[in-house]
Amino acid sequence: MGKTKTQDTITLLPVEQLKPHPKNPRVALRDDVVDAIAADLEERGHMESRHALTVRAVDGAYEIISGHHRHAAAVKAKLDGVPCWVVEMDDDEAYMALATSNNQGELSSLEVGIHAFGFVPTEQGKKGKGVDAYAKKIGKPRQNVSTYRKGAAVFLAVRTSHIDVRSCRDKAQHLAAIYNAGESLWPVIVPHILKGWSVADTEQWVGKVSEFAEPEGCSHWLPLAAVVERFLSTKEFSAQTVQKLAEERHAIMDMIHENREAIEDSGQLAEGWMDEVERWLIDNMGGKSWDVRELVAYRMEIEQRIRKSGPNQWLLGNWRDHVLSIKDGSISVLLTDPPYGMGYQSDFRLDRSKPKRHDRIANDGEGEGPAELAECVEEFIPKLTSDAHVFVFTNWRNEEAMRAALVDAGLTVRGSLVWVKNNTGMGDPKTTFAPKHERIIHAVKGSPILFEREADVLEYDRVNTDRHPTEKPVELLKRLIEITTVAGQRVADPFGGVGSTCEAAESLGRHYWACEINDEYWRHGCERLNQLTA
Repeated sequence: MGKTKTQDTITLLPVEQLKPHPKNPRVALRDDVVDAIAADLEERGHMESRHALTVRAVDGAYEIISGHHRHAAAVKAKLDGVPCWVVEMDDDEAYMALATSNNQGELSSLEVGIHAFGFVPTEQGKKGKGVDAYAKKIGKPRQNVSTYRKGAAVFLAVRTSHIDVRSCRDKAQHLAAIYNAGESLWPVIVPHILKGWSVADTEQWVGKVSEFAEPEGCSHWLPLAAVVERFLSTKEFSAQTVQKLAEERHAIMDMIHENREAIEDSGQLAEGWMDEVERWLIDNMGGKSWDVRELVAYRMEIEQRIRKSGPNQWLLGNWRDHVLSIKDGSISVLLTDPPYGMGYQSDFRLDRSKPKRHDRIANDGEGEGPAELAECVEEFIPKLTSDAHVFVFTNWRNEEAMRAALVDAGLTVRGSLVWVKNNTGMGDPKTTFAPKHERIIHAVKGSPILFEREADVLEYDRVNTDRHPTEKPVELLKRLIEITTVAGQRVADPFGGVGSTCEAAESLGRHYWACEINDEYWRHGCERLNQLTA
């Protein structure tokens, strides 16, 4: 390192030629200091020589060594030039001067740590570049410098996240207390120290955080950073809770594995069950799946399903929650009444003050029906046998879009059936014919046969809609199942309503798999199926 040389006279340099040192350790310039200096400069119209900046020539400009606040104030006061001492320094000398210059005496502990972090390499011990050498150069105790440097390491790692960096300026010791928590947790803990923690508080909570560990095989669901954030925000989570949650998850997976044979004998996939569990855990992160009681309850639900995993299943939830649990090639008929995508709201009421009996059907917004069917059928294609029938209820408005969804999924449309009801629906009596039928699209995978010839016009009375606004008659469903399957084959209905398809299949000696997203409708289905098997 060469000897620093300074010009004998002060030089007036253009403000635009002055550039802040790229490694200035200040967290941020202090606005109050800049404003005060700028106000004085605006009044005087110039900067006095006794306040000259110290700079060095670099690449056709001048790099500020001392006087960053004064430079910012000169820019704000719109001065053309400022007095400067121009010095000759190499990079190392200039860097050290950022901390040792008299004009930089107001560096905070964190800013000293940031400077030390830049001076002392990660691989400490290199001759002349260790903490001891640095502490001697700036005249501060080694232990203090080591602490400040650790705090700086944390600060520099989190400064790009959503943290008010200015509020960290006096938090060197707080940040140092976080250092041993591990870099992945620094962005989680720092916002909490800014809420008023003392250094002792920080040390206490970091000690608690160190008790947490990410359970094996649970990083997707119990990521350590998210768990620690939950703990620090609520103070209600604990390492023991996390361990218990992991144990419950492992118990569920072990239970499914132990019952693999029974599950797969019923036409389902054990891996699909496991995938379903993982999705439930992830979808409920921070809520039910992070509540031991809720997770125990879920484990018991899975246990009950395994016990009843025989040929029939009536499940609560979106079809997406359950489709992966179905064994490929196990469904002979897909028979369903999906949302039509017309925002259907049932119940014409003469007395408009009375509430409607049914909520709007899920996923039935404008244009949603065909899209929902397309996604559903695509997922069910591999679940169908090589020769399988597909029946989809629809109306004349959406039939074309529904047919296209089936064709795009790789099915062949064989026809459009007409269900004629015994009554008419609502409509404008002055402009439209009274609707008395619904359409049923018949499509196939492969080349299945019909066991009986049936007319494409089916006449069946409409059923009472107290349980569900669009409930289909069991006798109609039975007829469709009867002519396309034999006893023991399996029928699926991913939009199960109140279990009408299940009842039809059960009464014919067919097996069924069905699910319903609406809790109330699903319970009605449970009641009717329990009565059927009582």
